[in-house]
Amino acid sequence: MGYNTGLLPYLDDDDPALDALFGAGLVARQRYEEARQLQFIQRVQRAKKASIIARGTALGLMADVLFDVWLHDEMQRQQEGQPWSYVVYEKLRPSNDAVYTGRSHGPGSATAVMGRRDARHWARNALGYDTATLNAYITVRAGKLKSAYAWAAMRGREQQVMDYHGGAILDRGGLYEPGYGGRMRASNIIRGVAKSNPVSLDYWLTSTAAFGEAWEHTGFSTTGAVAPPDTSIIAGPHHVLPLFYPY
Repeated sequence: MGYNTGLLPYLDDDDPALDALFGAGLVARQRYEEARQLQFIQRVQRAKKASIIARGTALGLMADVLFDVWLHDEMQRQQEGQPWSYVVYEKLRPSNDAVYTGRSHGPGSATAVMGRRDARHWARNALGYDTATLNAYITVRAGKLKSAYAWAAMRGREQQVMDYHGGAILDRGGLYEPGYGGRMRASNIIRGVAKSNPVSLDYWLTSTAAFGEAWEHTGFSTTGAVAPPDTSIIAGPHHVLPLFYPY
């Protein structure tokens, strides 16, 4: 999926505040029960919104709208009892067999979350990529705002699938350079989980426990643990479709 800079946050997807929150939770080996409470997430988002709006730019105003949309959707989910799904997907470009790997999370079913994310892939869709294909997902029950287990499994799975296709372009040294296993079909520019990420092994171990191993760990960290399974999970963990190529 790449990395969201925070300048144009897609709040059901790559919100840096949530990334930092759950990353910190895994480092400390804590469950972060507070993070599952809507009020806590609201405080995080409002604090970040205030810092962005303070810049006084048009970009800040756009971010303000996006934050409000996210909060509205989350309130609606709480009221309607919608589940929250974490998904990993692949997009194939038939003209050159390139595969883009991405992740997303948000209210509703796995297919609904993936569909919303795929609709925002304007550039890749214009380049001839097919509709996204669901690779793996975990869905947590209504009333459970977030799941550290599902978050870690999603992050690790995205990186494993990317590595299965040869690794990100910068990771393997160039667009036409062979990567892991001599493969070079991955079209992601950068890694989903940085090699230097201190919880990269946690993500990999949790993903492997949830979905099975797609590729060996390629990060630098040498210590880690599987995030505790979450009793709020109602659907998944599911590896729903095979990877595009058996190689």
